[in-house]
Amino acid sequence: MSDDKVSAGTAETVSSEKVRAGLDANKRVIYKVVLTGGPVAGKTTTITELRSFFENIGWKVYSVPETATILLS
Repeated sequence: MSDDKVSAGTAETVSSEKVRAGLDANKRVIYKVVLTGGPVAGKTTTITELRSFFENIGWKVYSVPETATILLS
């Protein structure tokens, strides 16, 4: 993909195209993401958005509940 096409595309389109282009069917790579922040910082919303994005491009996504949810319930 040329730089002109990258700069002209939306962030979501460019990201999903780049991610798909880098996939190799014979390799399994596990990516881990950790979100930290104070109360009402948007962690849960961000997790929901990330999950949706990566599931839409065909990735399997696993997430765990926040520690406070486990400890306080």
